[in-house]
Amino acid sequence: MRPTKNNTAHIWHTTINQALNNTQITIKPITYVYLVNTLDHYMYATNTLETNPVGLAWLQALNQTNHHRKAIQQIGDRCLIISSLFTDRPHHHNTELIFYQQIGKSAYLYMATHHANNQQEQTLFHELSNQFTPITTALQQIKHHDK
Repeated sequence: MRPTKNNTAHIWHTTINQALNNTQITIKPITYVYLVNTLDHYMYATNTLETNPVGLAWLQALNQTNHHRKAIQQIGDRCLIISSLFTDRPHHHNTELIFYQQIGKSAYLYMATHHANNQQEQTLFHELSNQFTPITTALQQIKHHDK
């Protein structure tokens, strides 16, 4: 059965849960739901691996007058996806994976400290920043599961 927009969230729930269990990583429920929704969204996004270098996008977002919330969050999400599922991508651009991880952590920390609308969002973005590497390690299990 080919996944459709209607049933992929369930697939992500199952897959992420298994990856977290396999790596013994524990995250808060809000972070789990965020990961499911983010991966589900990027499964259908056509600009997941934009040609605009992530470092340049990060600098542009920080240099905007009001530090555009959506742009910074998307940079964190993009780094999360690349660091998890497209780990070979940085090497095609003569960049190390750690570069994406550091920008992703920074973007989520910036969201937590400057753009969180409430305590729940602050908790979410702090956990995404603090647990970025373990989360991406767990999500890499998804990529390698079928091999």
